Amino acid sequence: MFDAARKYFGNKIVRSNDITYLKRKIPFCSGCVLSDRFESPENFAKLAGLNFKARRKITNELIIKNAKEIFSNDKNKNITRCQFYDLLYKKCRIRRKTIFERFGRLDNLAKLCNFNFIQKINFRKEFYYEKKDILFDLQKIFRKYPKLKKTDLKQFYGKEIRCYKDCIMNKFGSLENAAKLCNYEFKSEQYFIKEKLIKKLKNAFDNRPEYFIKSKLKNFGINSNALIRYFGSTDAAAKRLGYSFSIPTRKYMKFPFLGKNETNILNSIEQKQNIKLKRQYSVYTYFVDGYDEYNNVVYEVDEYHHRFRKEYDIKRDSKIKEMLNCKIVRINEKDFLKQHGGVEKDAINSLRTQSSQKLVP
Repeated sequence: MFDAARKYFGNKIVRSNDITYLKRKIPFCSGCVLSDRFESPENFAKLAGLNFKARRKITNELIIKNAKEIFSNDKNKNITRCQFYDLLYKKCRIRRKTIFERFGRLDNLAKLCNFNFIQKINFRKEFYYEKKDILFDLQKIFRKYPKLKKTDLKQFYGKEIRCYKDCIMNKFGSLENAAKLCNYEFKSEQYFIKEKLIKKLKNAFDNRPEYFIKSKLKNFGINSNALIRYFGSTDAAAKRLGYSFSIPTRKYMKFPFLGKNETNILNSIEQKQNIKLKRQYSVYTYFVDGYDEYNNVVYEVDEYHHRFRKEYDIKRDSKIKEMLNCKIVRINEKDFLKQHGGVEKDAINSLRTQSSQKLVP
């Protein structure tokens, strides 16, 4: 351990904190091990022959001595509290926290050094402002800048507005009440977010390709979830600008999801009702499980996961009815298999017979 510590530190000045971090470089050399074997890191440093420097002890006498030296300087006669803290830290590395812990306040330390800090000057003019004058100033600003937040008024206090925020709050109760008297409403953060989204959408539609789908909004740096959050839907945001998205063709639509028992259930319906169903028939942006074109009826097989997406299914059905003016029949998979228990067995047997026929030479 001693040899490793000498190699690591060499002739550098070592302190107690440096020795406790030796466990990163030397194994089995933590602060607990050193305290058990050598009682303290100082004893370990002495035995190892390191250039050890003990930690400085900050006393009240040391703080007062340094403070008197700062106050005695002629340049620091009109010094402020913040300037004193900076000078004290540069001189002897004593922080504000230690002064509060030892003396309670900075004024108590100044009394011991026979020094008094200059009191703060109130730069605000203490005049009596009437409501008419304040409203007159606010109306001027609201005409110049029609899109303002509450926080934007900070730059006008004491300049174009003759008073400050606390005066307006005392007179009118709140900034909103003062704005209402001027027939003005402050703009919220949502308003500015909506404006940014609309600008991005406008640029996207101006530079759009011939075939522009909702999924291509990512190419223009627009998040579709943000449009849904602030406008209700992507179509509603496009309508506000007087545009509309193109309807996706079968090439660009997602591949349809087939249920486990979907084909068997639809086959049994075809046999019983003597109809032909178009499987995975595309309507708008959706795929329908089965569509009877002659009777204008849509058949949907509801698997287990449909119980968690009832709201989505209602919206989907309403859109399909608008496009086709058809009836929609929803078939619960579980109930159908209970009533027609032989559907699955017949389908499995038919698959087995087909596979065996292929194997026969």
